[in-house]
Amino acid sequence: MPKHTILIPRPASSSTTQLISELEQRGLAVIKQPLISIQQIQPIELRSYTEICSYDWLVCVSEKAVKFWVDAIVCSGKGFDKQQILKGLPPIWVPGATTAECVRQHGGEARIPEGSGSPAIYKAMLNSFGDDPTKLKEQKILIICGKEGGKEFARLLGRSIDKELVYQTNSFPVSYEAPYEGTDEHPLFQHGNVSHIWITSKSILNVVAALLNQKPCHISYNTTKLIVGSPRLELLAKDIFAGEREVIGLAEPTNQALLNYFDSYFDSYFDNRGR
Repeated sequence: MPKHTILIPRPASSSTTQLISELEQRGLAVIKQPLISIQQIQPIELRSYTEICSYDWLVCVSEKAVKFWVDAIVCSGKGFDKQQILKGLPPIWVPGATTAECVRQHGGEARIPEGSGSPAIYKAMLNSFGDDPTKLKEQKILIICGKEGGKEFARLLGRSIDKELVYQTNSFPVSYEAPYEGTDEHPLFQHGNVSHIWITSKSILNVVAALLNQKPCHISYNTTKLIVGSPRLELLAKDIFAGEREVIGLAEPTNQALLNYFDSYFDSYFDNRGR
């Protein structure tokens, strides 16, 4: 089987660490090179505890969103116990087990849908109302996310949604010049044998596109494939690269979606070899 090397450009997190471990167990070489950073918004304009309790559902998009939110509540200086700070709030829908554990560590009630990502959360909410979208639209929902977050969930819901904005995404310098002192070039270009790049957000896509479109590019321009984590990102990537690079679209930007892709890819490879 040919060797595959995948670039993971997401910021470090326990979820990213777990993904890297799972990919390596499948025989892939993994390059961890964050191209964006995620930072807490300063200051965060928090809703009051009473106002948050008035919502029917809460949605936390990631482990980082939970941590930034909790830290902001603690820093508000109202004497909250950090380990119980989410206790008594409405149920909090989360995309997976890692985020759920973070919610529970702070006393919250976490709910995990079957599947992952915004579509799975939407489907689980809809199921609780007998698959009646009219009733779901009447629910008061607050999503805890970043400045660019919540769009997919709002689209599924068919209306605008209240947001508690707790972080912002910053891109590293888009230049051949290294953003890190002591190096001669951007770390992305030090890896010439990258077969795939995993892209989970528009921010990451924009940075990757800006870097790969610089000439000459050390990453083989025609052979590195972009795996993108949503139909919307797939359309954007295909528009940016205009057929010059293969774009593989997945249904959602989750670890499991990426792992399922490679499982299917390897199964297909061995099936073809066996014929």
